[in-house]
Amino acid sequence: MSCLQNSVKEPANPLIQNTGNVLSGGFANMGKGVYALIIKLDKEKTIPVGKLGSITFKPGFYVYAGSAMNSLEKRIQRHFSKTKALHWHIDYFLLHAKPLEARTLEKPKHWECRLARFLEKISDSFIPKFGSSDCKCKSHLFFFQKDPRKSKNFLEKIQ
Repeated sequence: MSCLQNSVKEPANPLIQNTGNVLSGGFANMGKGVYALIIKLDKEKTIPVGKLGSITFKPGFYVYAGSAMNSLEKRIQRHFSKTKALHWHIDYFLLHAKPLEARTLEKPKHWECRLARFLEKISDSFIPKFGSSDCKCKSHLFFFQKDPRKSKNFLEKIQ
């Protein structure tokens, strides 16, 4: 069973080009749902993350499990934006890391934790309490040494 269906890559321009389930160059009209944000950090970095304090992040790939119950499209656009107020844990991390792609599914909020539990099983490690202050999950940010998009296990579930 697939967790996520749509793929949203970093917008190259403001035009929306819907190419089936894979979206490139922009965003589709998405309502509410959950998403997996795939992120790359090029070098080790210690980053202050709000109330979590300073965290040292290893270079590699990260996948963030998130949700948006008002506008999935706007939430994802916000992650790709370079200028924003620092509100969520992920905002602090994205000041130093590059979002590569977002994979989305229009599902209820509880799927966010379902996605986080799946990512915990297949990731190399996770950042404790990151993005999970409003639930019982261990984390919503997961570390992968290699690009998870090249992993069969990841692709079978996150498509």
